[in-house]
Amino acid sequence: MNPNTRHIFPRYMLMVFLAFGCAAYAVAEETTYYQLTPQGQVSDGRGLSGWIKALSDPDASERLAAVRAIKGIYPDQAARAVPALTALLNDRSETVRQAAAEALGGFGSQARPAIPGLVRCLSDPIEPVRNAAAAALFDIGANRDRAMDPEPEKALQQALQKAIVQGGESIRTQLMMVDALGMFACIDSYRFRPCLNLTAPAVHELSIKVLAEIAGDQQSHPLLRERACGALAGFHKQADSALSVCTASNAAQPPF
Repeated sequence: MNPNTRHIFPRYMLMVFLAFGCAAYAVAEETTYYQLTPQGQVSDGRGLSGWIKALSDPDASERLAAVRAIKGIYPDQAARAVPALTALLNDRSETVRQAAAEALGGFGSQARPAIPGLVRCLSDPIEPVRNAAAAALFDIGANRDRAMDPEPEKALQQALQKAIVQGGESIRTQLMMVDALGMFACIDSYRFRPCLNLTAPAVHELSIKVLAEIAGDQQSHPLLRERACGALAGFHKQADSALSVCTASNAAQPPF
């Protein structure tokens, strides 16, 4: 190879990558996206920036249409909407809160900044919002590229430990946290075989420890202990030793 051309190719490839990135950004901005309103009408077409701006519209139906429009845009192009969508987790409209949680789940690790807000949504007074937040945490963890992101599971561990030690959370919220944490066990189960071994065992170990502490605590609500045992069972062989606390806990309960 001519020594004078050795540096041409890296520079050429850099220019190609930069051009591709700028083109992808331009597509998201220049493309017009439409969305059906709750009344069944087709909204005015807008670019991504227009829909992000509409997320702060005073009209809840406009905010909802904006969330749904952004959800339909390829996540890599719409990732700039994550901060505005995260703010909507506190929206006064339960429908908007639910839609925002559902949309955030589609961004994978790009929605990491939304994890604390989604964990707080597990205490939302509206059940569909709570369920959407739990599903979003799982979806952020189970990335589109099949590479497991441990951050949602770690956040749930910390939130549940804090709720148990410091109190302040209702039984309903604690049950949601236990159930949400148990969802991550499915990633290594036989029902989700394509994702086998993508989760760091050490992350699961802490989840198992937290759930086992709840299952073995006779001062905890019986339903909470029961759900913790159910979540532990999902971890299969990794939780075999921890499941002994469930047997002991059941034996310690007084007969009816």
